[in-house]
Amino acid sequence: MGNILIIEDEKNFSSFVCKMLEPYHSCFIASEWEEAIEVLAERKIDIALVDLRLPKVSGKNIVEMLSAEYPEIIPIIITAYENDWKETEAYSYGVYRYLIKGSFNPNELHKVVNNAMLEKMERSKNLILEKELKTWDKTLTGILQKQRIISSKIPYNQGDQHKEDIGRISKKLDKKIDLELLGNSNATEDIINVIGELASKESLDEVLDHVIWFIKKITDAIRISIMLLSDDGEYLYIKKAMGLSSDIIKGTKIKIGEKIAGKAFSNRKIISSSDRIFRGTYFNYKEKGPFLSIPIMNIPDVNNEKPIGVINITRKSTDSAFNEKEKRALFKIVRTFSIAIKSELRKIEIEKNSINTLILISNVLEAKDPYTRGHSERVGDYAFKIALKLGYLQEDSKFLKYAGNLHDIGKINIPDSILLKNGPLTEDEYNIMKKHPIASKEMVSHISLFRKIQGVFLHHHERMDGRGYPDGIAGNEIETGARILAVADAYDAMTSNRPYRNALSNEEAISRLISGKGTQFDPDCVDALIEVINDELTLHNTNQIK
Repeated sequence: MGNILIIEDEKNFSSFVCKMLEPYHSCFIASEWEEAIEVLAERKIDIALVDLRLPKVSGKNIVEMLSAEYPEIIPIIITAYENDWKETEAYSYGVYRYLIKGSFNPNELHKVVNNAMLEKMERSKNLILEKELKTWDKTLTGILQKQRIISSKIPYNQGDQHKEDIGRISKKLDKKIDLELLGNSNATEDIINVIGELASKESLDEVLDHVIWFIKKITDAIRISIMLLSDDGEYLYIKKAMGLSSDIIKGTKIKIGEKIAGKAFSNRKIISSSDRIFRGTYFNYKEKGPFLSIPIMNIPDVNNEKPIGVINITRKSTDSAFNEKEKRALFKIVRTFSIAIKSELRKIEIEKNSINTLILISNVLEAKDPYTRGHSERVGDYAFKIALKLGYLQEDSKFLKYAGNLHDIGKINIPDSILLKNGPLTEDEYNIMKKHPIASKEMVSHISLFRKIQGVFLHHHERMDGRGYPDGIAGNEIETGARILAVADAYDAMTSNRPYRNALSNEEAISRLISGKGTQFDPDCVDALIEVINDELTLHNTNQIK
């Protein structure tokens, strides 16, 4: 049962609506805003049924004031003039439904009001959570400041004092964060330790791995996935996961606002399998396990900034659904981890700008020679497509694309007399040219995004039989990325004009790659490139290469 305020100047209609609702709810009638204010001062109202055309203050203005001053009240519009206020604008002020007089029956009104009461309960929970989070954010900021001091190089005795301070904060936090409900009696101490550990991680992957490890530790989840927002802001993709197949990880893309994860992101609140509106809609949680999707919010949360992504957690199918205390605890934990995740994402953004600068330098370098103009960009495109054919994740394939764009950046150290020479190189000149992979690696060594693939820059001229340069390594000693780049580089070089020869045809270039399988080139990479080329030929209605 709820308290319903009907703001309607037609007394017969308001009395009629009141009679329909009174067996189940308490109704209060006001013919204008001034009367409504009196009711609001005396009663705790759950739902307001508002007519749009009212004396003195319009229904639209009333809803706007309710939204600002009484956010816990759920407004429902009942009007005969549907064009007075666009539904989409009304919904932005928290209007739950837009009913047209004469077009609804008592059963429909009851259904709308009952569902609005459920929404009211959900909003009340969120308001409580927001208040808790403000306190949590303030406390967390203090913890982080203390942790940074401890992590810095300060005198030993001062460090001990700060550790004691954190100990006191930890005891206070035990009363604020309900982690014990997750089965971990030392949870607050654990999370403080994790904050420090996350600060020491050197990449986004390491941070996300640690986040998954900690959530697994406190929830005993069977599946955990961390989804991040795509570069274009259109969808969420799985960046890291536990308990999911590689096909699901690679193939999952959820549009913002769709399914549970997309709605948790757009609504900026936890959504779980226990929520009434999702039961049976996207999954049968009794078979798959209780499910929870938590938006990764910023700290501090300002100007309604978009979340960073979502974390999805699934328990064993035999477990009960997540309760409200567990949801609040996990929301706080994820909120805590958002600092480290956001920090790594910012580092990636900065490094992408650095990469773009290097790509610009590489393009300027290639522009000196009309025969190599655009070569690195094409190699990057081929490397990206080959990687996808070999099963790389799209995001990982992008790094190979960057590597392809920059694989020859080290040639900036090669004299133009050698780099632009029309005839064959002397042995000494060739030895100088062979140093460019080393220079390429050194020029990108400061970019942490390339830390795991520096061998791609260094070894893209190695051969499967060990007769390449600069290190003369062979077979699986050569990173897969370098083997991909070697095939992409060779194909584009063969199909481009050079001062000493014309470009080879697709067929001839592929024939040479096939003949070099196992000696110069990785067979799988050659086969993947052939698939890429055939895809392009099919797109242009050209005969495929056999």
